Amino acid sequence: DEAATKSLPQWLLGMTLASTMTIAYFTIPIYLLTAIASLILRYPTTKLSFLYATPMLLSLFIPPCYSRTALALLRPIVNYFDFEAIYMDETNVRNQMNEGKNYIFAAQPHGVLSYAGFCAAVSKPDDPGRVPTAVASVLLNVPLLKNLMGIFNLV
Repeated sequence: DEAATKSLPQWLLGMTLASTMTIAYFTIPIYLLTAIASLILRYPTTKLSFLYATPMLLSLFIPPCYSRTALALLRPIVNYFDFEAIYMDETNVRNQMNEGKNYIFAAQPHGVLSYAGFCAAVSKPDDPGRVPTAVASVLLNVPLLKNLMGIFNLV
């Protein structure tokens, strides 16, 4: 199939990016625990423990930041998940949202790490009416994870 062959590099790149996000999600908590232990125990030395914990310490003071540039670089994720957004009467919904009416949108797959939310953010990064995706509130308070999730303007 010619169409599938042409999109294979983009699909593989999307899989690589999605896998990187997943690996970061699982390794950041382990890093945080080891960084805290290193600081407490001053292992191997005080200087090296502070050096090792620097990313965590900096993240405590750096707020999450929405990044259109990062979203543009993550665009191949949409190809991996074969993402498709279906809008029903998008114009009227957006007009009502601008007038203050609240909506709840559902997407699959969803969970603690919402790839549907990632794909929605990546597919239209410049959309001023884009609806932020909700995530578990703990993710928005954990150093480094809050910065990673902030790229997608998650709430």
